[in-house]
Amino acid sequence: MSKDILTTVFTSLRKNFLKQAQRILASEEDAEDVVQDAFCKLWRSDYTLKTTNEAEALARTTIRNLSLDELRKQEVRPQFSLDTERDTVLQRSALEEIEIRERFEQVETIIEAELSPSERRVMHLKEYEEHSIEEIAEMMNLTEAAVRMKLSRARKRIRTVYQEQNKKEGGCYDYQ
Repeated sequence: MSKDILTTVFTSLRKNFLKQAQRILASEEDAEDVVQDAFCKLWRSDYTLKTTNEAEALARTTIRNLSLDELRKQEVRPQFSLDTERDTVLQRSALEEIEIRERFEQVETIIEAELSPSERRVMHLKEYEEHSIEEIAEMMNLTEAAVRMKLSRARKRIRTVYQEQNKKEGGCYDYQ
């Protein structure tokens, strides 16, 4: 991997990487350590990635894995609890919550990278602001059929890219 590409990606996306690590780890200091460790690990590696998208994907995966490793290390430390079954359920649900947030983040990245500006706007108005098809059509000076078509195409593109990315990364998510 070109050191310039790596430096550019980490410089421009450092805040995003910190947020990603903080979602997994409770401590801001631990998150900063993980991001720094990820940079150092990738700096020493000999990956041959040519684009910033590839570098970003590798960095995000590395940060996620290092964050989960750190979380596991913290869980191994002795904890005293009277209700171990409750703690097990809480830990499991916390990891599930992390996975859900990661999926959401991945879908948001796909929306920004893969959809046209009009498709992004229609998706935002429908999914985030919860406007009706009729309201969106009026706001954007489109027919209701055109809004439905844009939503359908956008969702299909998101689903296709999401599934491709998770097949490449060995993921087991099945976005429906």
